[in-house]
Amino acid sequence: MEGNEYSHQNQMYVFIVQEPNRNDYRLSSVGSNMRAKTVTHVEYEVFNLILAEIDVGELRDEMVPRGDRVADKRFSDGVASAARLIQNLIDRRTHRLPKNHPDYKEK
Repeated sequence: MEGNEYSHQNQMYVFIVQEPNRNDYRLSSVGSNMRAKTVTHVEYEVFNLILAEIDVGELRDEMVPRGDRVADKRFSDGVASAARLIQNLIDRRTHRLPKNHPDYKEK
């Protein structure tokens, strides 16, 4: 197994490749500053990580034929819509984060 470390919001994570030549990844937190206090807290961190780390370039290459402006616009609109949905999920969780979390906001 091979691991690539990176940090996100003051937490260290490792992506571990499950099998060579496959895109099966497991996210493993190492040395994080705050333990998972609630399921909502974990959801919040996962959604933030998805928005920050997912690169849709490879998917675009598969779904948008070269020179196809209609498919390109459709893809861009779909990605923007998905990002808004995920951001909405993030925003709806800030008041349920642990009070000592840097992103905590009162309702």
